[in-house]
Amino acid sequence: SRQELEHLGNQGIGAALVAPILFQSTFWGFIRLGMRSIEHSWSVGEEAILRAVGLFLAATLQRRQM
Repeated sequence: SRQELEHLGNQGIGAALVAPILFQSTFWGFIRLGMRSIEHSWSVGEEAILRAVGLFLAATLQRRQM
C-alpha cells in the first residue's frame, strides 16, 4: 500500500521483498527483506530463498503445535 511504501521510505528502505507465512492454511504473518538502495531488482533466487524461509518458519510453528 502507499502507506507501507512511505513507512519503508522513512526507514531508508528503497526496495523490499515480502513473503507470507501461512500456518495451517491461514495467514500468520510475513517476512520482509529490505535494501537501503534506491532501486534493486530481486532475483529469482532471492525470492526463492525468502519463500523457503517462510516455509521453514511455518513448519517450525507446526512442530511446536504437536
